Amino acid sequence: MPTPRTPDVWRSRIFSIKANDPRIGRRAILQRLRGQGLGPEEEETCPSERTIGRILEDWENKTEEERRQYFFFRWPEAMQEGLLPWEASRAALDLLHEYDRQGLGRPSVRVVRWYWHVLQALPLERDENVDRHPRRVEMARILAAIDELGPSAKTEEVRQIEMNLASAYDPNSPYREFNVTVPANRMMDIHDILNPRPQKEAADD
Repeated sequence: MPTPRTPDVWRSRIFSIKANDPRIGRRAILQRLRGQGLGPEEEETCPSERTIGRILEDWENKTEEERRQYFFFRWPEAMQEGLLPWEASRAALDLLHEYDRQGLGRPSVRVVRWYWHVLQALPLERDENVDRHPRRVEMARILAAIDELGPSAKTEEVRQIEMNLASAYDPNSPYREFNVTVPANRMMDIHDILNPRPQKEAADD
């Protein structure tokens, strides 16, 4: 019988840790995961050191471009290294501020990219700021999570976000208030970005 696939929530966390601390091994990753204050259900499903080793084999098969999406955003390094265009700087720094305000650590390059795209579709008004519009941040986090899961995951949540953006300036639209419903059977898949945990950064950061 084949070994069951580890839930994407754990794969995402392990990839994030490895991307931002390339020298870390599977035992240290397990310690890092357990040090994040896991709840009872997470304790039960937390992968073993052996499973982490298998997930790291998948990491080695990823392309450099795929790995770079898990990097923590840093300005100006992310722009200097070509991870994001300079034009995304303001949006990226606003999102970094919001994550810092909420105690979430740093957003990943992937989440920053999607936040920038959301702002292109729904720009902030002159008297607005990121703190007053968490729905843009939430949209970006959901889109980034779906993007990480691959083409097969791009389903109804994306269509709901599309309609929220399309009707944002229509006061009579039922989509005016951002409300994306994530089916219960998919919540664990995108849990990591919907509920990000601050990640410990490499010691030499």
